[in-house]
Amino acid sequence: MTTPPPGANPPPADPSRPRAPSPEPARERRGSQLVLATVVLALISIGLVVALVVLLGDRTRLFTENADLKARADTLTRERAALESQVAQLQERVSLLETAQAGRLTSLVEATSSRLNSFIDSLQRFRLAEGRYPAALSDLNRRDTIGRPYRDPEVPLLDGWNREFRYAVTPTADRAVLASAGPDLEFGTEDDVFVRFPVPARVEIGPTPQL
Repeated sequence: MTTPPPGANPPPADPSRPRAPSPEPARERRGSQLVLATVVLALISIGLVVALVVLLGDRTRLFTENADLKARADTLTRERAALESQVAQLQERVSLLETAQAGRLTSLVEATSSRLNSFIDSLQRFRLAEGRYPAALSDLNRRDTIGRPYRDPEVPLLDGWNREFRYAVTPTADRAVLASAGPDLEFGTEDDVFVRFPVPARVEIGPTPQL
């Protein structure tokens, strides 16, 4: 190819040769892509910030709820301890009352048994002297042949619960039963305290026997 001399006009362009592409469209595309990438990054950043804010809010809420639950649990624990203490005190009181009641019951049964034992001697003496058992307990106020009363006047005709003894005798007056209704104050139950004559003539506990 011939190089034109300096100062000469350039030869006219060959219309058959392709032209070099212009750099402007490429720069515009790169600019558009850069803007799009920037927008996408900005949106991603905003999304991350929002997510972080939400997570932090949830975390704070969870911490608050956990603190509330712990406070409630502590309160319930204290209330439970207080209730357990009250229950223990009530159980102790019940135990003391049961012990006192059992002691009082034993004392009343013993007093009743002691009085019945006294009447065993009185009724046996009356039968030996009269040949029969008395028709009523009031007959024991009579005196024997040497002037002694059959019944000790110091022994009341009442059981430990200040109720009259029940006295029953057969028509032939050869058998008798002297009984207390016991703690439930009802005859014919398992806690009756009685003596039957003539045998075994000792204090027993159980349903009062029928003659």
